[in-house]
Amino acid sequence: MNKKTIVDNIKIEINNIREKIDNIILMKLMIIFVVVFIATILILNIDSDSNKEDLSKTKSESKKVEVYAYIDFNVNTSIEIAIDKNKKVVDTYGFNDEGEYIIKNSNIMGLDIIKATEKIIGEMIEIGHINKSSLDSYILISGTLKKTNISKNDQENLTNLLKDILKTSVSYENAIKKADLIKFDYNLRSEANQKDISTGIFSIFKESEKQKKGLKLEDFMSEISNTISKIDISELLVLTYSKPNLDLKINHPEKNQIKQGENVSISVLSSDNTIKKIELFLNDKLKNSLNTAPYNFNLNNLDIGKYNLKVNIDFENGITETLSDKFDIVEFQGAEGQGTGLNGYYYDNKDLKGDPVMDRIDSVIDFEWEDEGPVQKKDEFSIKWIGFIEPAYSEEYTFFITSDDGCRLGIDNQMVIDDWTSHGEKEISGKLDMREAQKVSIQLNYFDDSSYSAVKLEWQSKSQQREVIPQKYLYINNN
Repeated sequence: MNKKTIVDNIKIEINNIREKIDNIILMKLMIIFVVVFIATILILNIDSDSNKEDLSKTKSESKKVEVYAYIDFNVNTSIEIAIDKNKKVVDTYGFNDEGEYIIKNSNIMGLDIIKATEKIIGEMIEIGHINKSSLDSYILISGTLKKTNISKNDQENLTNLLKDILKTSVSYENAIKKADLIKFDYNLRSEANQKDISTGIFSIFKESEKQKKGLKLEDFMSEISNTISKIDISELLVLTYSKPNLDLKINHPEKNQIKQGENVSISVLSSDNTIKKIELFLNDKLKNSLNTAPYNFNLNNLDIGKYNLKVNIDFENGITETLSDKFDIVEFQGAEGQGTGLNGYYYDNKDLKGDPVMDRIDSVIDFEWEDEGPVQKKDEFSIKWIGFIEPAYSEEYTFFITSDDGCRLGIDNQMVIDDWTSHGEKEISGKLDMREAQKVSIQLNYFDDSSYSAVKLEWQSKSQQREVIPQKYLYINNN
């Protein structure tokens, strides 16, 4: 065999060895691919129950975030939220499609638990799980710390956290009328999640098992809306809430047309007598607070404008209820009367005896007689004016009579001035509360004894300058 042939055979053998090596490498790669593929399929098809066993083994542990506590919200569906020590949401789980829908739409990951609570309640209202107009809208809130050995300090921290969550829930749009707050045992959580129900609901089931032997979980769940109200959960209960009947009253017939200068009276009524404090805000500024009944507020000297009224009602259980209303203060020039004066009856004696010698309509009461009187005689005469008076404002009025000699003034069947004596010219006054544009009876009696005679009737109030009562506010009848 020549040298060239030997070299060619060696080359052929080398190529054969290379092909074998390439085939071995390719086969190994295929085996690795198959192994990886099978492992991926196995991971993706892990039984869902093992996913539900512990939320912290999904998102929270993969992110290396330590779960501090678990919170359940139970209405028509149940939601579990995991939070860290900073009370931020680190994981969520919905126990059915509706629960997952609420979580997805709420977008609460990373939020503070209180803000997350507002968004969850808002979404439950949006999809109709919480009916704002219902008197029976109910929520069960429950929670536990992620530890088995819980100290007294841990218990207090959890209790305060759950109370804050409940306060936020029942205060949001005042939609929830009834609520229970319970703490559950962390050891129950794995068993509850394996059964795909919230630990709060499962805790109540375990409590009901003690009270009703042989109770099955499926029977409990099928009647849960009726069952919870019949179970004594006092051992689990942290706080229970039932919305009191509350009423905020603006004590004015026309709250949108309160006239400048009028007093605005506010009353707060409650069926719950455990009120700790009530604060009244006007356009977001604190105006007053009360901690004992009756809860009545008076607002005076308000400027013209629109006012937003809000009261915060703090109860002894830590819940705060909020009521609100609006009113307007408007400019007011006073009611415009259309009167023609009073009926005047004139007597020729100073005691109003017998028949009058003259009667007429007097537009105003502002007279003085020096040389001769209104009747045939100069002295010893008397006059009686009768009719109705209509004030321009709802205020306290002061009435003034300047006379020589005696006078008496009665308004709305009340004696306002009584000075039936002989004297020189002097002024006397009396006060009476009046209602704007409301006619009331008036009678003024006057007599002159001798010499100079005069009588003048004036009025004055906070909004009414002192003046002789004009004709337009005096009427001969009540028509």
